[in-house]
Parts: sequence; structure tokens; C-alpha cells
Amino acid sequence: MLGQSPEVARKRKPYRPSSGCVLLYVGVDKTWEDATTHQFFLPPSLEGSLQEVFNQRRIPAKSSFYVFNPVALDETAAPQGQSVLYFLIPVPDAEGVDWDQESEALAERILEEAEQRGFPGLRAAIKWKKVRTPADAERDGLYGGGSFGIAPVLFQSGVYRPQPKPFPNIKGLYAAGASVHPGGGVPIVMQSARMAVNQLMKEMGT
Repeated sequence: MLGQSPEVARKRKPYRPSSGCVLLYVGVDKTWEDATTHQFFLPPSLEGSLQEVFNQRRIPAKSSFYVFNPVALDETAAPQGQSVLYFLIPVPDAEGVDWDQESEALAERILEEAEQRGFPGLRAAIKWKKVRTPADAERDGLYGGGSFGIAPVLFQSGVYRPQPKPFPNIKGLYAAGASVHPGGGVPIVMQSARMAVNQLMKEMGT
């Protein structure tokens, strides 16, 4: 791009990643009779929280989050009298946030809020905890640390997405997945796999 140094041009990602997630896993020496299997906790302003994630690209001051509590459905999911909890917290992708610095504070804030709003005594009963950030996701190969492939903005949707044969000059290379046309979500990703197979069969003459 005009006016950019070669170093900046090389670092610029060709696509914008989707939003990311902080995933929080905890083992707890406690159960809750009133807690259901799936619970969603919304902030005072969901729109404001989403604006912070998608437009301002920062961790929201008040986050929404989801909690999965499997022992409410299957008591064998944890040792007797214990629970395992999974938290999903919407956040920006890996870029622009110091995740090594921010993740623990976010996890503590979410645990405190969960304790106040539905899991009394949670923090004192925690036996182990693991936090996974968009930076971890990026290191494991998720594009830009986004949890859902490339972002579904206008010029990354539909025909603007990579196609089942993204590089026509490379023989035998095909693509399928959340970042490929037509888009993300399990049924749509299956459709992208079908399109890749159809392209392959067409070229094989079958």
C-alpha cells in the first residue's frame, strides 16, 4: 500500500479475523442445585458490550458470558460432589490486546460476577483453573486468534471469501471451512466441504 514501509505491508493480514473468545475451565469442589446446564449472563448494555468487542476492539468493561455446567445433566461428568465449569467470554481477536497481561484480570472478574449472579461460593471452591485466550488460539493455528474464521463483514462474505479452489494455478489444492465460501457455522461449513468435493470430482471427470 502507498506510503507504507515494506515491513508494515508484510505484517498486514489480507483478511480481518472474526471476534475471539476467552475460554475459562475450572474444577470446583462444589455443586449447585439451582444451576442449570446452560446459562447465559448478559451485561447491563449488551449493545455497548458488543460495540467494544467489534468496533473498539477491546475487552468490554462489562462482558457477556456463557457457562456450561455438565453435572446438572450428568453427575458423572465430575467426581461426586464436584463440578467442572466451562466459561465462554466474547472478546476481540489476538491483535491489539496484551493477553498475557489482561487474561487473568478478565477471568477473575468473570468468576466474581458468576459467583454473585448464579454460583454462590464459586471462587473459594475452585481446585484448578485453565484460561485459553485468542493469543493461544492464534498459536494453535486459528487465523488471527479469531474463533470463527475470517470476520463476516460485507467484503469478506459470500463471493468475496476464499473459494473452494483458492489458487487455481496450484493443482490439487482445495479448501473448506469457516473462512471459505459460503461462511461459518457447522451446516454452512459442511456446505463448503461439499463444494470442495464437487470441484474435485469435476476436475477428475467423475
